[in-house]
Amino acid sequence: YLAPRRISPFVVLAAVAEGGRQLRGCLKPAAGLAAIFVLIGLLIFALLLWLDLAQMILPFAGGFLLVGPVVLSGFIALRRTRAAGLRPGTRQVMVAFRQAPRGLWVVAGVCALLFLIWISDAATVYSFMIGVGAARETGQVLRFHALTGVMGAVLAFIVFCISAFSVPLLFDRRANLV
Repeated sequence: YLAPRRISPFVVLAAVAEGGRQLRGCLKPAAGLAAIFVLIGLLIFALLLWLDLAQMILPFAGGFLLVGPVVLSGFIALRRTRAAGLRPGTRQVMVAFRQAPRGLWVVAGVCALLFLIWISDAATVYSFMIGVGAARETGQVLRFHALTGVMGAVLAFIVFCISAFSVPLLFDRRANLV
């Protein structure tokens, strides 16, 4: 049974410090996992620049974070491997993704769907506010980023509410998708 309880800011700070210690203990595989997504992001940015859609970089960068919670499976596996006294590596990350419960992949699909909604909304707003080939005024671009930022913040809040707790619970098999 899961019962919510209050925690102090000191507990949060201690958790962040412990996270830093855990990261230092498995820095190479954790950095390798993160590097995959950095490379994907760089490829997306390069494509946007090549298509002359530089103003869409910010919505894509923010939206890309919506799919991030699914990556937690790999990081959780690294931490557990280290806690078991074993040497964390890429193998544990791959096993964690292969053995992830179906419910976790459904959450991943929901996160990806919300990412696609955000990007299509941002592209629609882009077409109305800036357009292709038009002179891009600073005011237009700032209004575009403000509007898509608010839209993205709402979707990011939804993703956080869905995934911040469900991903670890699903990964541990302490809860099912329902």
